[in-house]
Amino acid sequence: MVKKITGFGIVVLLAVMAVNTATLTSKQMHPVTIASPLTRDYSPVLSAAIRWRTLAPDAGGTEENFQHLYQLLQTSFPLVHRDLTTTSAPAMSRLYRWQGHDSGMAAGLFAAHVDVVPAPENTAPAWTHPPFAGIIDGGYLWGRGSMDDKAGVVALLAATEELLQENFSPARTLYFAFGHDEETGGYEGAKLIAQQLARHEPSLAFVIDEGGPIVSGVVPGVDQAVALVGITEKGYANIQLQVHHSGGHASMPPPDSAISTLSQALVNLENHPAASHLNPAVQQMFMYLAPEMNWLKRAVFANLWLTKPLVLKLLAAKPSSNAVIRTTGVATLITGGTKENVLPTSATATLNYRLLPGDTPEALLARIEETVDNKAVAVSLLPSPQLPAAVSPTNGTIFPRLQRTIHEIYPEVLVAPYQLVAITDSRHYRQLTDNIYRFRPQFMGAQDLDRIHGVDERISIEDFDRLIRFYKRFIINIAS
Repeated sequence: MVKKITGFGIVVLLAVMAVNTATLTSKQMHPVTIASPLTRDYSPVLSAAIRWRTLAPDAGGTEENFQHLYQLLQTSFPLVHRDLTTTSAPAMSRLYRWQGHDSGMAAGLFAAHVDVVPAPENTAPAWTHPPFAGIIDGGYLWGRGSMDDKAGVVALLAATEELLQENFSPARTLYFAFGHDEETGGYEGAKLIAQQLARHEPSLAFVIDEGGPIVSGVVPGVDQAVALVGITEKGYANIQLQVHHSGGHASMPPPDSAISTLSQALVNLENHPAASHLNPAVQQMFMYLAPEMNWLKRAVFANLWLTKPLVLKLLAAKPSSNAVIRTTGVATLITGGTKENVLPTSATATLNYRLLPGDTPEALLARIEETVDNKAVAVSLLPSPQLPAAVSPTNGTIFPRLQRTIHEIYPEVLVAPYQLVAITDSRHYRQLTDNIYRFRPQFMGAQDLDRIHGVDERISIEDFDRLIRFYKRFIINIAS
């Protein structure tokens, strides 16, 4: 009898799993591909833009370089600077306004940033081409900003220039916000732009910012390239660990020291990571991708109520996917000691944490104190933590139009919502809209992800051309 009941239970379980798998239908669109050819090659403009070292002021940038960049943009896009108004913005940022003809439609905002991270001199020998030379070679444009994020700035203006040549007039008003300090927090750029906008546009229809790329070989179980549209992004917090010690001479070391105590605390944190979760944004990603998998893998993701532990284990195996299922942290700065034969009286470590939606800096601080479990280690939360973003909807009108545009320009890819693990200027616009989407179409393999902020940053000329055509088509789809 027990065997019969057990057998019946297995049959029911398999039947439920089969029904869930069979009813998991595709969420992909199949519109007609849009060619949308461009009137000229805009890669020389991006090449020239890269040559100006527009580092954020906190990273050593100068206003002169930003002004040279804006002069280049004005010369390169005469129709944009004839027909759009450049509203007041922080000195090194820019805010363009393209007046719409339908006052009943809420305005939309495209965000990007003109500042770049430094390229340390000790990495120079590893670069194929100098990081600020803007060399075009082998079908690629090389240099700082080619991925993050001058390509976005130039592409948006190029798309607008193309539409103005075609006498396109948007129904809704569009803004283009280009911050000058995104890489150092956006507090003097995007934050002030958002405050200014709030006085005139208290409610925006959408914000489109940089974010997820088109990836290949990154999402487990998916063979096709996937356009990852960020519908949320992780939060941000810096934690400081500090140990004070009596010090002394290195010839008579005590059983412990400031450095060894601090090191043990760091090892404890590394060995006890935060718990993993499949939050709503990640679950949505797999609901978009699972129908495109083979039957077995589709069954796994269609039945997360049963298979979640397995899925979490698979995702935790790679840093790129592990980052989407848990709050992560890593030590990025360590100080301690002034002389080789003197025991330091203090040692300090700064850890950078990226918070999953639902996590808070206060909860993070409590967990770290519990994990370290040593009164000799002072744990503190450094200023200006950032809460994770709310999850933007995939229904309504904005996300479907964005998805449709992606399929029109990139018919060979799948589209899926995504949780961005980095942080963008979009966080400063959260009070203006619930519809924030983070996406910058560029094809990337697993090895290309290291180019962002790394050595040999580059974009293919074909990708850059399609990026312009993508923005051109999306503006038509969203503002007609």
